[in-house]
Amino acid sequence: MLVKFAPTNILLNLKESKKNCLVVVGKEPIQICTVKDDINKCCQKNSIDKIPIKVENGIDLNQFDHTFNNQSLFSSQIIYEFEVPDGIIKKEIKESILKKIGEHTDSYFIFYFKKAFKELKKQNWYEILKHLSITILVEEPNTEKIMQAIKDRAHFHQVKLTNEARILLTNYSMGNLMQAENDI
Repeated sequence: MLVKFAPTNILLNLKESKKNCLVVVGKEPIQICTVKDDINKCCQKNSIDKIPIKVENGIDLNQFDHTFNNQSLFSSQIIYEFEVPDGIIKKEIKESILKKIGEHTDSYFIFYFKKAFKELKKQNWYEILKHLSITILVEEPNTEKIMQAIKDRAHFHQVKLTNEARILLTNYSMGNLMQAENDI
């Protein structure tokens, strides 16, 4: 189903808002893939290098600093992509990241927090990041979004559905848009 619930042109939005950080919060895999696809397309189009960094509490700070000191041979811009599996980052690592954000203003810092937004916003780390970043919540689409997606796909396939049929499809698919697509 060609429906996207995540925003597009993310790096352009960051540039226009004069921010170089993106915070992606949640566990919904389709939306995370959509965000990553949008960023990958922009990287390919604009020759931006991407460096993935898995943030774990056992990370060596010297190795961490070394990652930032290796400048790209092919691009002036770099995306540092942080995977934060448990959503917790040690104080020393946070301080190092904040220092690097200030030093590398022409690069982008993308954080993927795989936890609920209400848990993340309780942390003082988020309070610091929210002023430097745009936040994208990646959660299961709600019923309204699913109904709109079904309506759009039915229109695409030139199938006329009554409101009752859309409601039945929405309930039957239980958020599985591929199932709804097949049923249409």
